Amino acid sequence: MDRLVKDLLTASTISQNFLEDESAAVKTSVSSLLELIPRFQSIQKAGVEQLFNQLARPRLRSLITDIYKDVTYILDEDTYASSESLDVIRKRFIRSWGSVMDGFKDTFTENNYGVFFNQAVDMFVRLWEKFLLGMRFNELGAVRLDRDIRAVQSYLSSQTAFGSAREKFQRLQQISTLLNLDIEEDGDEFYNNSGINWRLTLTEARTVVALRM
Repeated sequence: MDRLVKDLLTASTISQNFLEDESAAVKTSVSSLLELIPRFQSIQKAGVEQLFNQLARPRLRSLITDIYKDVTYILDEDTYASSESLDVIRKRFIRSWGSVMDGFKDTFTENNYGVFFNQAVDMFVRLWEKFLLGMRFNELGAVRLDRDIRAVQSYLSSQTAFGSAREKFQRLQQISTLLNLDIEEDGDEFYNNSGINWRLTLTEARTVVALRM
C-alpha cells in the first residue's frame, strides 16, 4: 500500500481528475491512508503467527527427535568416519524441514513467507539447543556437531532471500565452540578471556562444558 499511495500522489491522476482547489484535499485524504499501513502490517503478522502456531509448530516439535533418532556424539575413529560419509543430520534435516515448509512457500506472498520462515528457524534453533543439552560429547563428537551445525545453517541460508541464518545460530555456534575446547582447558577462563561476544551466560557456558567427556 505504501508504494501505491506514493505513486498516486506523485502521478498526474489527481490533477487530471480534480479541480485545483479540490486536489489538495484529495491528496490529504490519500496521504491519510499511510497511517493505516502499520495497522495492516500488524494484523497481517498476527495472522501469519496464528497459522504458524496451528500448522507448523506441532510438526517442528517432533523434527529434532526424528533427525536424531539413533545418533550419538560419542564417536571413535571408525564411527566418526562413518558419520562423515553418511552425513545423517544434514540429510535428515533437509528432508524433514522440506516436509514442514514446502507446502507453505507457494501459499504465502514473499514477505509473509519470510515472516513464517524466520519463525520456523527461530523455533528449530531453540529446540535444537535444548536437545543438545541432554547429550554427551567426546572430542570427535564435538567436531562432528560443529560440522552438523554449519551444514544446517548453510542450507537454511541458501533457502531464503530474507537474510543469513548466521545470527540465529550464534548460540548454537558458541555451544559448539565450548564443546570443542581441549579437555584440559578451563571453561571459565576461556569464557572470560576469549573476547567472544557471548550470547550464552556464564552459567549456560558451564552447563555446556560439563557435557564434555
